[in-house]
Amino acid sequence: MNNMKRLMLLTFISIALASLTAGAQTKNAAPENADSTQEIRAWLDRWTKAFTKQDVDSIMALYTDDVVAYDIVPPLQYIGKAAY
Repeated sequence: MNNMKRLMLLTFISIALASLTAGAQTKNAAPENADSTQEIRAWLDRWTKAFTKQDVDSIMALYTDDVVAYDIVPPLQYIGKAAY
């Protein structure tokens, strides 16, 4: 269980860092789509709440069966919900 907590924490940190760096866009970047931004923030909010409750089933429900997830621990790439 300790490895699962560590994995989930690292995933959350990765997502949080990615969302923070999204603000560093150039002038040539496409204009922000408010609907997409709202959907992403809602998804991250659901993920954060499930993570805080240590509810793995709710976290995994956020992913599609054919998800391709990347992590910082081996194997680095997971293909499919079952692998992740």
